[in-house]
Amino acid sequence: MVKNYKVEKNYEVVKSYEVVKNYEVEKNYKVVKNYEVIKYYEVIKYYEVIKDYGIIKYY
Repeated sequence: MVKNYKVEKNYEVVKSYEVVKNYEVEKNYKVVKNYEVIKYYEVIKYYEVIKDYGIIKYY
């Protein structure tokens, strides 16, 4: 599922997304499949939660 994120191509850390399966937030990522651009920026809000685990870094 995670591999559907275009964002993934822009970040090396993305390979850690698989870990996301262990979090409920991952369910919110499903929505991303229906959007190509602006939506994954919206989803970043959910990614912020994961940032606390040091899995993803955006800026």
